[in-house]
Amino acid sequence: MPLLHVALQEGFSNDAVIIQVDDREVFNQSGIRTRNQIGLAKYFALNFPDGTRKITISVPSRQCSKTVTIDIRDPIYLGVSLTNDNRILHEISPGPFGYL
Repeated sequence: MPLLHVALQEGFSNDAVIIQVDDREVFNQSGIRTRNQIGLAKYFALNFPDGTRKITISVPSRQCSKTVTIDIRDPIYLGVSLTNDNRILHEISPGPFGYL
C-alpha cells in the first residue's frame, strides 16, 4: 500500500486541523503552529490502498476547508499551507518537500 505523506507547512498559528480521507477522519489536532525557521508545522504519513482518494482539510479555527482528489498509486506528498486571508493552499509532489 502506498504512503500519503502530509506536510502542514506555512501559515499555521495555534490552529486546529482536521483531515479526512474518503469521509473518514485520519487526523485531528489542535495547537498546530508553523516553525518559521523551516516552514513546517506538522508532518505525518498514512498507508492507503491504491486508488483515487478524496481528502478534506478543515481548519475550524479559521473557518475554512478544502477538498482535493488525489490518485494514490505510488508514494505521494501533499503540502498544505494557510494564507493570511484564511484560504487553504495545497501542493502535490511525487517527492519529498525540502526543509532546513
